[in-house]
Amino acid sequence: MKISRILSKATGMILILAVILSIAPVAAFAAENGPYADTSGHWAENAIAQWSDYGVLKGDNGSFRPDDPITRAEMAAVLDRVMKYQSTDSPVFTDVSPSAWYYDNVRHLAAAGVVTGVGGGSFAPDRNITRAEAAVMIARAFHIADGSGETAVFPDAADIADWAADAVQGLKDAGYINGFPDGGFHPKDTITRAEAATILDNMVGLLIDAAGEHDYAGLGEAVGIVVINTDGAAVKNLKVNGGLIVAAGVGEGETYLENVEVAGGVYVEGGGEDSVYFNNCTIRELVI
Repeated sequence: MKISRILSKATGMILILAVILSIAPVAAFAAENGPYADTSGHWAENAIAQWSDYGVLKGDNGSFRPDDPITRAEMAAVLDRVMKYQSTDSPVFTDVSPSAWYYDNVRHLAAAGVVTGVGGGSFAPDRNITRAEAAVMIARAFHIADGSGETAVFPDAADIADWAADAVQGLKDAGYINGFPDGGFHPKDTITRAEAATILDNMVGLLIDAAGEHDYAGLGEAVGIVVINTDGAAVKNLKVNGGLIVAAGVGEGETYLENVEVAGGVYVEGGGEDSVYFNNCTIRELVI
């Protein structure tokens, strides 16, 4: 059992960074999970180590290159590793070769509706991802509701494209992103791998990636979103202040929830309504 972030109250949920998430260079997706020679003492060291331990983030030749930008393909790979999407029943992008290391990752996200490409049948896998693009992918993957528009907008809101505005506002409303010191979101800027690791660590309170019993009695509250991405997990005595996702990685398997209280929605992507068992649970909404 691994715990990414179990706390009694929300602390450090909002970064001065805008939305981010992803990792590893193109050659790194068959590489090691740390420790890395270039992350010791880095401000994102703990987040990088945690999500490398999960196998979601990877390095190359002993390095992680935390301050390098990330690409759209790398973003797809990270989200795919978190959710373990199954279906590849989606159109093939003209610039995503079957021989590319990210081929299945991109197809999985396209089938799940997380990515739609950049137009003209292309995905632009090697292009560094912008904050606006990252916001949309993250919001779709983690079921973040569109923003209400009731909170203060960013001073550079006019620079946020219409296709990204609802996702950006939704992530801000949920407390997962904030502005830079100047207050702006900087939607057209790229993000770094360290920023990616940090937003992932702040957003996901707990990743349950192993079968068997996971009893959280006495451990407090999971701050953020809980993701279960494996078959056969039995989760007990857990309070979640965000949502809970039974991810596609559960496949046709089963998930057991006992004495679980979820402030947000429970989203079932893997298994189905008849394979998620609730015993003395309190949830706001069940979405199949």
